[in-house]
Amino acid sequence: MRQKKAGGRLFNAIPCMNSNSLSLSLSLSLSYYRRNFIIYPKNQFSWDRSALWAALWAAYFLKKPDLLLRGLAAFINKTKKRQNHYVVMKFDKSNRFGHSFCGGNKKRSYLMKKKAKNAGNNGKDAVGANPALKLTGALILITLIGLSTAGCGGGSGNGGESGGCAHDFSQWHETAEPTCTTAGEETEKCSKCGELGTIKQAGAPAHGHFFNNRKCAELCFDFGMALAEKGTFTMGPDIWNDNATVEATFTKDFYISKYLVTQELYEEIMGANPSYFLTDAEDGEKQGRRPVERVTWYDALDFCNKLSEAEGLEPVYTLTSITTAESNGITRITGATVAEDFTTNGYRLPTDAQWEYAAKAGTSTKWHFGDDESKLEEYAWYGWDDTYTIPANANGMTHEVGLLKPNAWGLYDTHGNVWEWCWDWWGNYPDEPVADYTGAASGDYRVERGGSWGFSAEYSQPVSRFSGVPGGGFYNLGFRLVCP
Repeated sequence: MRQKKAGGRLFNAIPCMNSNSLSLSLSLSLSYYRRNFIIYPKNQFSWDRSALWAALWAAYFLKKPDLLLRGLAAFINKTKKRQNHYVVMKFDKSNRFGHSFCGGNKKRSYLMKKKAKNAGNNGKDAVGANPALKLTGALILITLIGLSTAGCGGGSGNGGESGGCAHDFSQWHETAEPTCTTAGEETEKCSKCGELGTIKQAGAPAHGHFFNNRKCAELCFDFGMALAEKGTFTMGPDIWNDNATVEATFTKDFYISKYLVTQELYEEIMGANPSYFLTDAEDGEKQGRRPVERVTWYDALDFCNKLSEAEGLEPVYTLTSITTAESNGITRITGATVAEDFTTNGYRLPTDAQWEYAAKAGTSTKWHFGDDESKLEEYAWYGWDDTYTIPANANGMTHEVGLLKPNAWGLYDTHGNVWEWCWDWWGNYPDEPVADYTGAASGDYRVERGGSWGFSAEYSQPVSRFSGVPGGGFYNLGFRLVCP
């Protein structure tokens, strides 16, 4: 931006620079004067000031520090040879330093004329006779050198330089957050100064939305993802296995889906819905939002892979030597050799420890809301208990996910509705504390968690563990997702 003063004089030709760096360097150079005076030779005041700003402007855009220094040296040399009359200029108090260079009030006050005394050289060494002026010149030199190297200024594209910074746009900054209909946008960012560039790319999808071609599918498949921060907790007591406990630590945060995988999401990804409860949803509930069930453990892994691929993520599992069986027109995987790679960014089943950690949500009570059984119906879908003291509320069926109250971390249906597949082989807890535990090395059964509509309230506790044949699928068994 370049503006002109009446009479054609260049005024404020320097572009808007980094306000902080400009203010700092000007403050340093003017700190000698309590009222921030800058002294210029009277007869050449207009010409020299115009030349100075022009030199600044040229050096800034042409990135020529040597040109700046030569121009300044010439300016100081001319100042020494001029007459001994000077004009004192003061920056307007309301627009000092950086603000006055960036489109603010350009008012200047020319306060007075002062006659500098000759030091005995007939006016030829006026600067030498005036130590303040000499100091001013030196400090202005320091200022201009600082301006020529400070910050990154206005930017000049990928790999370019501005104000002394050779931009390295090797980072990305989220400039548009993902929503239900867009995957968001990222803009290149300089790793040195943090300045944004011009190149943009599609950002990461919103956690917990199924995207198709970077837009949310026709139905908004919002399964949500809640953050579980790294930490340590006591796993157990395992109420069906001698009340065993173990201290488990997570060294990294992870995300876990707020909701169970629904029938509509499963069918969108897999092209089929194996569920038993396909009709007769409870009044006011959406059929497609009921949890998918009758999926085998292998089906759940296959779903995780396909959802990851649909999102452009790296699948976690590799399934080979696959065997299948058909039931009610639905083909299900009943056996496979599975290899996992937990270093990828794809969706996966929660481990046994991850599930309990997230279900407890920092609590140690019987249920995540406390020990009062009378409140259970506010949080869980369950069947009659063995003594018929806690009435069932599930009415012998699954229910739309997310209708009851969540736990403190935002997870729904961790108590009841359907059992949930976990990654681990069923086995006893280790005797020693564990970190990022993924279960027993081998076994015959996989862990199930959470209870269901057909089991009593006791089974819905977060410490309750069950086991299932990985090739079997039952009408009270579903799953939820985890991602790093």
